[in-house]
Amino acid sequence: MTEIPSPAPRDENGVLLCQQCQKKPVPPSLGTKPRIYCGRNCRQRAYESRRTRSIVNVAVSVALSHQAKSRDEAPAKSRDDRPVRSRDFAESEEQPLF
Repeated sequence: MTEIPSPAPRDENGVLLCQQCQKKPVPPSLGTKPRIYCGRNCRQRAYESRRTRSIVNVAVSVALSHQAKSRDEAPAKSRDDRPVRSRDFAESEEQPLF
């Protein structure tokens, strides 16, 4: 599932803020990929948040699919249609012991 990226939060001076805590300014990038979190802690919390959201979405979709296949809406199965077998040993065929 892809998420639509929200515009980067900025303070009143236009300084880029952390996407997780939205309080601290993001330090400048040391490479070509721009930073979006103020530190490792916020990056980890963002990962945990995404992972939890994904797990919840899967659980909800499974619950909804089970709800659609509820036993209440399924056609009733009658036990009267099956052949009756006696459990009485006197009437049944005896099996050899060896």
